[in-house]
Amino acid sequence: MKVVVVFEDPATKLHKEGRPFTFASTLDVRCLCGNLVHPIIGAWCPRCGAKVVEVRLERTRDAVAKP
Repeated sequence: MKVVVVFEDPATKLHKEGRPFTFASTLDVRCLCGNLVHPIIGAWCPRCGAKVVEVRLERTRDAVAKP
């Protein structure tokens, strides 16, 4: 599974997706500017001001569905 973090640019209010992170490395999530951020909704980057507006899980092709 991959975690996708969606950021909102404070100047333009546009949403941008960060690169997908493996589920185990969600404590090492980087903002679009490269700074570390918390992967929780409402968190913001102290360097560029981008705000986390969505966090979602995406299933990879290799992931096997469990009953």
